[in-house]
Amino acid sequence: MKLIIALVFTAMATVTTSIASEHVRLDMEVLEIVEEQNSLLGWTIYKGSVVNNGNRTIQYPQIVITLKLDGKVIEFENAYIEGPLGNKLAPRETGFFEAILFTSRSDFDDYTVSFDGRLDAVSPEFVSGELRILEETLNGVEFLDGFAVLGEIINETNAVLTDVVIRFRLYDVDGQLIGFAEAEYSLPNEIYPGELVPFRANSDVAFGSVSSFELIETIEYVADRIPFAPIPTTVEQVSWGEIKRVREIWEN
Repeated sequence: MKLIIALVFTAMATVTTSIASEHVRLDMEVLEIVEEQNSLLGWTIYKGSVVNNGNRTIQYPQIVITLKLDGKVIEFENAYIEGPLGNKLAPRETGFFEAILFTSRSDFDDYTVSFDGRLDAVSPEFVSGELRILEETLNGVEFLDGFAVLGEIINETNAVLTDVVIRFRLYDVDGQLIGFAEAEYSLPNEIYPGELVPFRANSDVAFGSVSSFELIETIEYVADRIPFAPIPTTVEQVSWGEIKRVREIWEN
């Protein structure tokens, strides 16, 4: 027979938040948290509910419970938060969690709560500016026995862009459409606001067959997130070490 002692706390009274919490990136709030002590096995279990106060859906949301003794971390555990439709939490939706930590209550004197998860794309109404191709940089070249378009793009939006796809129509000397060139794998995973990056749009069309090319106006991309501060992007202005340091601060 095991004895379960349930202690119910309000979030404001007992839950503290560590400096490394995800509250800046993930606007989630603990509504209720219950601490249960399994006196037979010595485990500590936390159950409760959270709400997504942000304006973006969080995919695979998690709560992180960190146990401390005299201010030192002794254990932590991630637990998935289940929303109404599974492993995602839409704006203003409430989700529930259960985290089991294999540590006795007598072995720690404090715990903190933080969050993890992946944000869905930024809603279009929050994105300003455009991803622009510098037409003066475009150049048709031979690449791997095919035709390719080289050029540069600049992110003039306020968002970090991912999954960028650029396409061109290819024409022969008679103006007939003979194929397409697409840039996807030549681009970086993330393009920050203000960044200027090169691209290569590849095709299987023979180089000698192409007389002209035309940009397909719709450039596809995902606005992944909007940074909270200006971003240094060029090594002429700031060292690469500083760029990495600042980005790590924003992303944490």
